[in-house]
Amino acid sequence: APEAVIRGKATEALAAIDSALRYYEGFRDAPGSWWADLALLKVNTLVALGRDREAEPLADSVARMASDPEVVRGARVHLATSLMRKGDFENAVKTFDAVLKEAKREDTLAAAAMNKGHSHLALKQPEPALLAYLEIPVFYPEQRVLIPGAQLGAGRAYFGLLDLERAKATLKDLIAKYPTTPDAKEAQTELEKIARYEKALQAPGT
Repeated sequence: APEAVIRGKATEALAAIDSALRYYEGFRDAPGSWWADLALLKVNTLVALGRDREAEPLADSVARMASDPEVVRGARVHLATSLMRKGDFENAVKTFDAVLKEAKREDTLAAAAMNKGHSHLALKQPEPALLAYLEIPVFYPEQRVLIPGAQLGAGRAYFGLLDLERAKATLKDLIAKYPTTPDAKEAQTELEKIARYEKALQAPGT
C-alpha cells in the first residue's frame, strides 16, 4: 500500500487496505488478528495523502480498541494532530516527544518525527523542524510513504533558514523522485515562492 501511494495509486492502496480491514472486522480483538495494524496503516496512508481529518476518527478507534501498546502509541501520534489543527503546537510537540521516547515501531516513530517537524514549522522554528524531518530518511528509510512529505518539510525548513540552495535542491529532488504524490505539487508551489523571494532580493533598493 505505501508503495502504491508513492506511485500515485492511492485509491487502489486504500481499497486494498479496506478489503483487508473488512476481513478482520468481525474478529479484530482475537489473537492473531491484523485489524489494529491494518487500521494504523490506513491512518498513516491517509495522513501521507494530507487527509488528516479522515484519519482522526479511525485513529481514535485504534487508540480505544487496540490491546498492543505500540499500536496505541501509533494512534496517539495521529490524535495529537487535532492539537495541531487547534493551533496548540507546543502541546502537540510534547506528545510527539513522548512517543519518540517510548515507541519501538518504525512507522510510529517516523510519523511522530514528521508531525513534530510540522509543529515546529508552524511555530516558525525551522531548525528543530529540519532536524525532525531529516530523522525520517536517516533513521526510518523503510517508511517510504512518509519520505516525500519529509522532503517537502525539509525544503520548507531550509527556506525558513534562508538556505535557498538546499531548499531548491531538496524540493527539486522530491519532484523528480515522487512526481505523482501530492507533496510534489506542493513542492512546485514552494519553488515558486522561493523564486519570488529571490526576485524581490534582486529588486533595486533591497
